[in-house]
Amino acid sequence: MADTSDFRNGMTFIWRDDLWEIVDFLHVKPG
Repeated sequence: MADTSDFRNGMTFIWRDDLWEIVDFLHVKPG
């Protein structure tokens, strides 16, 4: 299982038999 720290812009992965690409990802740690 992937964690949010594994996500990168341009990353491609397979989910539910479909190919997905992360176009823009922004992770902000609260606090």
